[in-house]
Amino acid sequence: MRRIELFPLSLLLAVQLCLPAISQTTTSSSARPADETAQADKVVPNSIVVLIYDDSCKTSCTIVRPLMQDICSEYCHKVRYVELNTSKEKLKESCKLAKDINVHSFLADSSELVPIVGVFCARGGKVIKEIRGAKTRDVYKAAIEKALEKVR
Repeated sequence: MRRIELFPLSLLLAVQLCLPAISQTTTSSSARPADETAQADKVVPNSIVVLIYDDSCKTSCTIVRPLMQDICSEYCHKVRYVELNTSKEKLKESCKLAKDINVHSFLADSSELVPIVGVFCARGGKVIKEIRGAKTRDVYKAAIEKALEKVR
């Protein structure tokens, strides 16, 4: 019999508190109140971490999404984490969000390569690292650390 492990409550709370961008992703079903959005936007991240995935990607994407959420929760005040869903129903919304955060060309170039993670400098939107496919936690953390070093 397989043992099912659930995320610890503290981790889920950390994700909710530290990753206001998750509620802005294309997977969100409800909008945040305007005053909460304004508060979240006051925190200026040094880098933006973008995950492009598709609902039809069952194996790799289901591994990468929770892993990236967990990793980015560790850097919650230094990076903004955004998920862009390239599923047919969500692509238009993802394109709008990608334009808003200045990563539209990354989405256009990478939408067929899911999952793919891009780490960007928040100022100017320059790509610092692009990671295709499912990788280890250390690979993703190293990319974020590299981005944070570049913007110091």
